[in-house]
Amino acid sequence: MYHCAVHQREDYSLVNTVTSEDINIKLIDVQQEGPQISSSDCSGFKLECGDELKLSVTISAGPQPTFRWWHNAKPTKENSNVFRIPHVNEKDRGTYECTVKNRFGESRQKFEIDVNKERPKPTEKKALLISIENYENHRLFTPHNDAKVLKECLEKYDFCCTLKQDLSANSIKAEIKKYFTTLKENAFGKKTH
Repeated sequence: MYHCAVHQREDYSLVNTVTSEDINIKLIDVQQEGPQISSSDCSGFKLECGDELKLSVTISAGPQPTFRWWHNAKPTKENSNVFRIPHVNEKDRGTYECTVKNRFGESRQKFEIDVNKERPKPTEKKALLISIENYENHRLFTPHNDAKVLKECLEKYDFCCTLKQDLSANSIKAEIKKYFTTLKENAFGKKTH
């Protein structure tokens, strides 16, 4: 609290004093301001099911901030400057918002996240490989070897492979028909010839 006193002197003696009303002054520390978000980071705005989602904000000003994260306008349990979902799925798409508050104010940061639909998981993996070396007018030199290499590659990805060689046109049709009747629903099947 301050006040002002004015003294009037005459011949070095006090003649009159006037005092102002009391004045209250509030000192403001430069650190006493609302939180300022200086930067934000996102692991990816378009994710696949199973990817990690990591969002973060960095504060440049304001003392003692509290953090609150929202997903599609609903509060989450996260209360730090980092929001993380180790393995996202379709329900995790939408708008994320971080609210940073202290007693002097608040700041907000939004993120729009898209998650692609989950790919179906195969009930089985099968491949039918048919190689033909001898044709009516000419002969190919490496189809059997190529089919063998392709079979080895597919087997590394857990495909159950059937390899047939030098079949007639009717035999090829029969093998393909037989192959498709053995596939279960939602199977990953590969047919090459």
